Amino acid sequence: MPADDWEEERPKKKKLVEPMPMEGRSAKELHELIAHFESEIMRAKAELEAKQGFTASAEALFKK
Repeated sequence: MPADDWEEERPKKKKLVEPMPMEGRSAKELHELIAHFESEIMRAKAELEAKQGFTASAEALFKK
């Protein structure tokens, strides 16, 4: 099987979050939506910091 054929068969990456319609939402709904996403961003950053800390610890261990 040629490499080009394999490339075509790979599934395309999905977007992590699909854009949401904003039209017709009230100001209160938009504020709630922003608060929700800010909370998710904080959770993602905390998870990223934990993973980076783990990676740094592992690298330090194996460099000795």
